[in-house]
Amino acid sequence: MPAEAPTVSVTRDELVAAFDPFVKERFSDRDSGWIERLQALESKWQEKRKKREGLPPKRKNTAPPEAPQDPAERRRWVLDWFDDRLRAEGGNVLCQWDSDGFLAKGMGTSRVHLLLLARIIDSIRPASILEVGCGSGTNLFVLSALFSQARYAGLELNSDGVARAKTVQEMDELPQSIRTFSPVPLEAGDPHQRIDFRQGNAKDLPFADRSFDVVVTRLALEQMHDVQDEALSEASRVSNRYVVMIEPFQDWNLDGVRRDYVVAKAYFDAKVSELPAYGLEPVTVYDDMPHKVALRPGLVVARKR
Repeated sequence: MPAEAPTVSVTRDELVAAFDPFVKERFSDRDSGWIERLQALESKWQEKRKKREGLPPKRKNTAPPEAPQDPAERRRWVLDWFDDRLRAEGGNVLCQWDSDGFLAKGMGTSRVHLLLLARIIDSIRPASILEVGCGSGTNLFVLSALFSQARYAGLELNSDGVARAKTVQEMDELPQSIRTFSPVPLEAGDPHQRIDFRQGNAKDLPFADRSFDVVVTRLALEQMHDVQDEALSEASRVSNRYVVMIEPFQDWNLDGVRRDYVVAKAYFDAKVSELPAYGLEPVTVYDDMPHKVALRPGLVVARKR
């Protein structure tokens, strides 16, 4: 008999509390200022879609700034990077939630995603977790502090993200910026030092079959359109129980500005219904959360078949 599906035990008030610190302005869907902003955004991405449709994806090739070689300077450089990225102030991203509109910093939606991941992990209680496309490690740092008994690994394509994560691991405690960004209070401790961070490619994961109870992706697949088949197959291969994805599946981005944005950016466009082709059975789907107007993700938990 199949195990019970993981549940998203979160209230609207908890989602509001996670998102609110990053909100600069609020609008109703009838507000003239909001309507003007939406129309401008729609026109922008409709024009970009027309220019990019049928062409190969245009990718940025800018080299990341080099980290200082001196350990003390590198530590300060990394702390400043997290402080700037995770602070609530700043930002001008248009977001929506039901009939409400927001001008907010994009990291507000990232904080909501982190809360949802924490609740799903709490429901599953896995012994091991891999995040594919872990960036600089923020999600794993928070999850490892909340569920310290699990084994963690993170894979990131970009060397600068891995370098920042490993610099944080040299610290006795997590930086205050990460602790403040966490939507759930964190206990003191050093589980962040035991995460296995690696540089690598999602289409060729350096792990054996069924190595992790849970594989997580959060807005990592969105930029993997060219390799999304390989990335989904690999996530399925190394999972022993579940693959948890907060990604912009086509189901939520079928028309309007979101479809224009996906086409213009050549982003991920798989459907939830296509997951069984990768040996994954969707068992939990959740989409009641604040999201950017131009690209809407949903939370999908898929059981390994």
